[in-house]
Amino acid sequence: MISVGILRHHIEANFDTGVLRRRKTGRVAGGLGSEGCRVVKVAGRKLQAHRVIWALAYGSWPLGPLDHINGKRADNRLANLRIGSGGINQRNAARSKRSTSGRTCVSWYKGRKVWQAYIQRSGQREHLGYFARFEDAVAARAKAEATIGYSPRHGAGRVTFRQAFARRMPDGWRAYLRTELLKAQRSEDCP
Repeated sequence: MISVGILRHHIEANFDTGVLRRRKTGRVAGGLGSEGCRVVKVAGRKLQAHRVIWALAYGSWPLGPLDHINGKRADNRLANLRIGSGGINQRNAARSKRSTSGRTCVSWYKGRKVWQAYIQRSGQREHLGYFARFEDAVAARAKAEATIGYSPRHGAGRVTFRQAFARRMPDGWRAYLRTELLKAQRSEDCP
């Protein structure tokens, strides 16, 4: 790991905006990486910008993973960073790209022809039940999230109606999605 002294020699940070600049040129350092995080190259090593900002602010590298409180990976303001754990990051995570229902941990159980819901608690997957209606499975999941202390934005974002519709789903759900998609398109077309 690069020492904080070397970082300070090459990079300066604005902790209010989360912007890193090169000391020699004054230009903004780094760019957007493939995972949505900003990255910066210092002394031949690629580093995550949020970890660099933390190290410059506190004089040492963070011991654990850092969590972006608002969930925006490119927002590296010091006020938006906190030391977290894998569990905190998971309770604060956006919806997976692999979600076929459009809801986190709610899925169609083909064998029983019902919706099932589950949640992670203390590293263990906890089954919340089987439900005939999608809305009931979502409600059970939301209640469990509130009880355990998940972030209100957990499971938000990433998967759109179009993406969810393109994946395999029960026939009744496809019709529901189709009508919702048409409503959304009509509301976008009308000012």
